[in-house]
Amino acid sequence: VGDEAAQGEPVEEAVAGEEHDQQHREHEAGNGISHNDRGRGPDIEARAKVLMLPSYQYLWGDMLLTGTCVSKDAASGVDYMRGAAEQGFPAALMRMAGYYEKGRYVQVNTRQAEVLMHEAAALGYLEAQIAWVDMLTRGLGSPLDYEEAYSWLHHTVIADDKQHAKARRLLDKLAARMPANIVTRAKAYNLN
Repeated sequence: VGDEAAQGEPVEEAVAGEEHDQQHREHEAGNGISHNDRGRGPDIEARAKVLMLPSYQYLWGDMLLTGTCVSKDAASGVDYMRGAAEQGFPAALMRMAGYYEKGRYVQVNTRQAEVLMHEAAALGYLEAQIAWVDMLTRGLGSPLDYEEAYSWLHHTVIADDKQHAKARRLLDKLAARMPANIVTRAKAYNLN
């Protein structure tokens, strides 16, 4: 108590601050992030390189690609992102699909973009399911993919109103490309 008074910090604020810190640590632990990860590029790098954890490969790759807290290195960033994608990390699959579709960091390869986005969507990653339906409505993929993609997105729970409205618009656009009986079947059966 004497130390806190000497520092000019009331005891109540110190206790509240400790409780907040504990809640923050518990939140980070629930998300797979340890207390030591915040702001520690070397720790993230070690987990990406040595342990090859896909979430850390994705994070380290993103940091290298954007130059966040480290020197920008696109080649290494793509390699780490690809490593996370090869381990089936949905966000990395989706990110790599976007790179291949747009030709960012890699050469344009729409077939590779389709494969990667389909895989991310198949894993139940909502953002990828929306992006996959969007790709299909733009003529990518195959009509054989329509029913599955429609079913995935139709049966997904979407809490965000804007995201829900976007999904609804995309589902309507995709339904316009599909026979009515296939749309009915996709709505009736959850193909996840």
